[in-house]
Amino acid sequence: MEKHPQLAEKFQLLYVLQLNPEIQTHTNLAKQLGRSKQAITKWCRGSATTRGNAIPLDQVANVAKIFKVEPQWFSLPYDEFEKIVRQRVSELNADSDRKKVRISTGTLPITDLNLYGRDSELKQLDDLWEDPTVNVVEIVAFGGSGKSALVNKWLSEMSKSNYKDAENVYAWSFYWQSESEDIKSAGDYFIEHALEWFGDPNPSKGTPWSKANRLAFLIRSRKTVLILDGLEPLQYPAGEKVGLVDHHALSLLIKELASDNSGLCILTTRYKVADLASAHDGRVRSIDLAQLDNEASVSLLKNSGVEGNPREIDRIVSKYSGHALSLTLLAGFLSTVYNGDIRQLSKIDSVVGIGRIKSNVQDLMRGYISWLNQGPEIQILRLLCLVEKATSIEELITLGRKENIGDLTDFLYDLSEVKWRYALKNLEAAKIVSIDYESAPVSLDCHPLIKDFINENTRNSHRSAWRSGNKVIFKDLLERLPDFPESLQEFDPFFRAVLHGIRAGEIEEAFNFYYLRIKRKQFSMQPEGSHYADQACIRSFFDREWDLPAQALSEDAQNYLLTSAATNLIYLGNIRDAILPCKKSIEWFKERGEWLQAAVASGPLASMYIAAGELVEAMKLLAEIEDSVTKTGNDIAKAMYSSFKGYALFLNGKAAEAEQLFQESDQVLSSPIPSSEVIFPTISSYYCKFLLEIGKVHEALERSLRTLAWRMKGSWQVAIDTTSIVASDYLVLGLVFLEIGDIANAKIYLEKQVNLFQSSAEWLYLPTGLNSRARLHAAVSDLNSAHRDLDESLAISQRTGARFGEWEALLDKAQLYAHQNKTQQARECLSTATNLPGMDQYKFRNKEISELERKLGLH
Repeated sequence: MEKHPQLAEKFQLLYVLQLNPEIQTHTNLAKQLGRSKQAITKWCRGSATTRGNAIPLDQVANVAKIFKVEPQWFSLPYDEFEKIVRQRVSELNADSDRKKVRISTGTLPITDLNLYGRDSELKQLDDLWEDPTVNVVEIVAFGGSGKSALVNKWLSEMSKSNYKDAENVYAWSFYWQSESEDIKSAGDYFIEHALEWFGDPNPSKGTPWSKANRLAFLIRSRKTVLILDGLEPLQYPAGEKVGLVDHHALSLLIKELASDNSGLCILTTRYKVADLASAHDGRVRSIDLAQLDNEASVSLLKNSGVEGNPREIDRIVSKYSGHALSLTLLAGFLSTVYNGDIRQLSKIDSVVGIGRIKSNVQDLMRGYISWLNQGPEIQILRLLCLVEKATSIEELITLGRKENIGDLTDFLYDLSEVKWRYALKNLEAAKIVSIDYESAPVSLDCHPLIKDFINENTRNSHRSAWRSGNKVIFKDLLERLPDFPESLQEFDPFFRAVLHGIRAGEIEEAFNFYYLRIKRKQFSMQPEGSHYADQACIRSFFDREWDLPAQALSEDAQNYLLTSAATNLIYLGNIRDAILPCKKSIEWFKERGEWLQAAVASGPLASMYIAAGELVEAMKLLAEIEDSVTKTGNDIAKAMYSSFKGYALFLNGKAAEAEQLFQESDQVLSSPIPSSEVIFPTISSYYCKFLLEIGKVHEALERSLRTLAWRMKGSWQVAIDTTSIVASDYLVLGLVFLEIGDIANAKIYLEKQVNLFQSSAEWLYLPTGLNSRARLHAAVSDLNSAHRDLDESLAISQRTGARFGEWEALLDKAQLYAHQNKTQQARECLSTATNLPGMDQYKFRNKEISELERKLGLH
């Protein structure tokens, strides 16, 4: 007899009736339970060794709690189950006639709702919510200043009035995962999770670009409170790009919401979001969260149980500069260890002379470590910080019992569950860990500043235990991986396993797992894959970043990592970083006499040099690779070499030399039968663009249409095709149509090429695509759209290091401003363009630049 008949249908009923609005799919339920989606499916369908229609005995109560039903109901026949569940829904609806607000705030860090000294900021948030002109609010402060606590308190107050007129409340925390090197992948997971929550039918499908656009549309469709907490790990730190979001899709989403939003997006971060600079016209507001004043700091300490002479309390408040986390840790320590007696503060190691917030927290944590000494509490903390993610108590207990490791699990190995929970209570009372009793199963975590310090301390002071602990986590993850992951969330443990394996010193096993289970599946290589998580994995295999792969690996594995690094960096738009591994890979092929592979790998590197404004380096590379190309004996490889060299010469202003090379190349491509094996893509757009630029418009049209015909017929010239090559062909054809005055066809192809570059996230070529479409907008006098495309091109170019795209965008903006008689703006754009390093070598637009200088009175 089945324990829970028609279980799949019962789950579906619970999803549809939204007894728990946050649980609408197996994926949602699995996450709440800390299981895989496949596990839920097996409960319903069974497997080769287990019968279906049965929730495991230890999970029935958890499932029932999540849906607010009784555990025994699942044993009823479906008809009775449906009747009693619908009755429960009616009862719940009768209990409240308030409107339903969909809420998801589970990833926000757990903070004390007793907030001190933030009344004015809470009032600001209330006012900004009511202001229809404000789309985004950024709360800016150092780590540990109470940004998350402020947001949690505001949400708590909002809930008392049923969130006012909000229809959705959705929150996601990035920083609560600590400063680990794979943090940027949290941007991918957020977008996919949010798409699913907001109702997208295929949240895992499409490129990051398309996902971000879909998500922006869904968020705007209802009045939404969107909270993105702890954005700083995804931002560039102090330096030239400080504050820019180093995640293209997330940057796009934030900018979209800043331009148009029916609700309010609240960001918490250490750095002002540079991507929003153009929206600080009232649409974006900033709240700079100052440290707590003296009165609020004293209240925090006293209400946390700290007692003592008022002067002594004032002195401590002054020493800690009103930093909320430091004061909270201090209060927790004194209250737990010394009954709140502030006179015992001197017993915390090294608390004098604290000048920096991070140092402040570290000194307090050293005091905690000294107090905890060698016992279950310190080992629980070390193990939790090794995991690096919020985790359930049950999972942590299981890890603690996997292996007896000195300084890490020797106290936990045989520790009873009662003593586990007692130790956790001690850590919670001391304000070191936060426990979420509302989640199912109950989970725990700690502040990232604490997590980073404990991890560093374990790695430096208990190196052997640190490596052994990572090995335990690595093996545990391998045992629990789903067979067929379907989403970024399900792929997360795959990437985490690689990182823990490397930290454990299991480099070869980690690489084999990475190659066979991730790369061979090609998940991380597809547009919808997690390229940031992939980058973290690749980086961890390098002894010296992007230059020296781990010497413990075979030479083949090392070269594979070099080529993977180059591909990944190009995809993420880190053009300059991609140059070094690409060069190293070419050298590797040349050393082994693999001439064709060396030649093929040189094409992308030459393109990167050109895009990065390094034309001299591109021409130097082409000279160095010429001998390898000759040794291939492959006529098509030679033709492509001539095309690349011709394009570089053309950009350098040497049109006559370039034309001869293009003609030699095109003679090979025009043959009806290939003269050599075709194992790489061929490129026609360089020649077509050249013909257009030197004024041979009709020849450019004829050659572009011939490429189009090859593609329609499936000719050998396009037997190996890529999205970027198709888009580049459309780009040139659109410009040719624009030149001959065929606006209708120009619009078709110039729109197509931008869409293709965006859909495949081709950051290397997208600026050129946007610059080209801007010319179409300018031709039909849609100057606002032209400026918008050029501004976007500039932003992408400056972010990725595509100086060629930046240069062309500035020149085209100068032309637009000159056309609008905005002489000063035109001069500024032209001056910036002509002063970009290395761009004096790009001479093919010199005549145009001279004419513009004359027009602007600059000669």
